[in-house]
Amino acid sequence: MSKMKSWAKLAFVAGTPLLLAVVALEPSSAQDGRAPVELFKINYGKAQGQLMVIPEKFPPVSDGSEANEREPELTASSAWPGSFCVSWDGQMFFFDDSVRMLPPNSETESGRSRIGTGTPPNPYVQVYDRQGRWVRAIEIVRGDPGRMRVGADGKLYVQGNDGAEVYNPDGTYNKTLSERIQAAVRNAYAPHNLYPGSALLWEVDHTGRCFFLMQRILESESLDDGKEKVTTMSDRLLVVSPDGAVNVLPVVTYDPFAVNRYTGQVLVVDYSASSLPQEDRRVWTLYDERERRVFDDSVFDVVPELTFRWFTIEGSIVRSIQWQLDVSRHLPNVWDAYNGARNWKLQIPILFDQQGRIYKIYTRQQQRQRYLYTDANQTEGTTLIDGFWIVEFDAQGQYVRSRARDIALEVGIDSGTLWDVDRDGNVYWVEFQADHLRVMMSPRQ
Repeated sequence: MSKMKSWAKLAFVAGTPLLLAVVALEPSSAQDGRAPVELFKINYGKAQGQLMVIPEKFPPVSDGSEANEREPELTASSAWPGSFCVSWDGQMFFFDDSVRMLPPNSETESGRSRIGTGTPPNPYVQVYDRQGRWVRAIEIVRGDPGRMRVGADGKLYVQGNDGAEVYNPDGTYNKTLSERIQAAVRNAYAPHNLYPGSALLWEVDHTGRCFFLMQRILESESLDDGKEKVTTMSDRLLVVSPDGAVNVLPVVTYDPFAVNRYTGQVLVVDYSASSLPQEDRRVWTLYDERERRVFDDSVFDVVPELTFRWFTIEGSIVRSIQWQLDVSRHLPNVWDAYNGARNWKLQIPILFDQQGRIYKIYTRQQQRQRYLYTDANQTEGTTLIDGFWIVEFDAQGQYVRSRARDIALEVGIDSGTLWDVDRDGNVYWVEFQADHLRVMMSPRQ
């Protein structure tokens, strides 16, 4: 497993069996405002303009005995398109097609590397226009398209071992800019005590600055072999400008932080000004439909509101907002998602439009791991985790409406971010079907 994948390790623990009430789930089209529309669909396959998949072969269903007890999520395929992003104007759509580099009949495993190393076969990113017409295939000669963002000028940034790898709008590799960003990241390790190889691509702003979530070493201990073992780390946001200049900001990832790519400002929770005693402890469950049991559950605290501050990359406070995070009055049994240890894959949970409106991922109290079968015998396919909401707030953190309900935003166990928002506030996500992928949109108006 490469350095860039080390953040994405999962730690699911089989939960205590619970009595799960069967509820009628509202379709994703049920929302405030205009219903979602299907922009286009992409068929799976090997041909030009298609996306490749390699179905996972599912083991037999457990009979419930201790000897046959297993963790279903570990069987999920890593060989499906796992990342998606949209150009700022909503005209170009980028899809991870790294499965194309794997050999036929590949035995896929959790965490299998699908990273461009400069030597074929390399992964690809497929690009389509708003009408679903295939535009080009970008060969990712270096980097990991499982995590990618697009800049204001149409450049594509994908995860690299030390920062980002950059591709021009025509699909060619931008070696000069890539090497400049990576050199800046490496040069920041020692002076800022940052953990080498931990730079996780988060966002690219209007000036081309790259934001990386990193870990800062706080404490370490010497081992008998003379090596150092890191014992305590904290989160940092490393900002790299196109000219190689860097800034480092402290962030807390227990409650999600965010980067507004239109302003280059960072939104971070201010615990010192927040009413933490108002926490409401609740239980979240993940129910496996194939196993017919709850295999994961967590207890976490829901806070009605938190104070967030906007910072510049120099660390100056711009303003504060009181974000009304509790939306249960509007959306019963829908809670703040990707907070605390539940953001196992470090998904991007908050996005913005050009007017400063906030879009955040929420989750149903009872989520499902369901199975998407690609064969008639239901022995292979992939897993999807549904029960996600996309909720819109105004620039002051006040609830506006839900934009998508009960959608599946995780495929397999290796998926990246599968939703995006353009500058006008149109919200996009993908829906996986047995033989094709649907691109969905919740229109702004």
